[in-house]
Amino acid sequence: MSSDLNLAKMYALYESQCHTDGIKPLKLWAYRHIFNNSFNLSFHHPVKDSFKKCDIFKAELNAPSCSDDNRATLERDHELHLRKAEKARASLKHDSETHEVNRDVITFDLQKVMPVPFLSTNEAYYCRQLSVYNLGLHSTTRNKVIMNVVRNCGLTWG
Repeated sequence: MSSDLNLAKMYALYESQCHTDGIKPLKLWAYRHIFNNSFNLSFHHPVKDSFKKCDIFKAELNAPSCSDDNRATLERDHELHLRKAEKARASLKHDSETHEVNRDVITFDLQKVMPVPFLSTNEAYYCRQLSVYNLGLHSTTRNKVIMNVVRNCGLTWG
């Protein structure tokens, strides 16, 4: 979950929604108990990017409903996926180290998507905000980096 959220903020959002719906909210201690014991969620800044496919494999392997046959298939597919990723990294390294006159090897990475302005109030948090994208391009053969900051002005208000 987003690192700017915490249990107290989520409880306040929950209380607000309950009042809007005309129902009595649970006490904070009950909300905390359900959150901590019924959901596998936590708040933190990600240490590094993870890939959707790897996250799906991990979630399916950790699911209590995963049978032994399905687990073996998932583990085999995940291992194959990891080997393909390693082969791609090795190919990039090889291409980067091989210098040819009319060839350049370029990598790119969407480093960060930043909401602007950064708002964490309950109503504004869920509205679409202006997004600023930081895209990095790296010429591995020339060892040059270009950072591109792009903004998305397609705002929609709901």
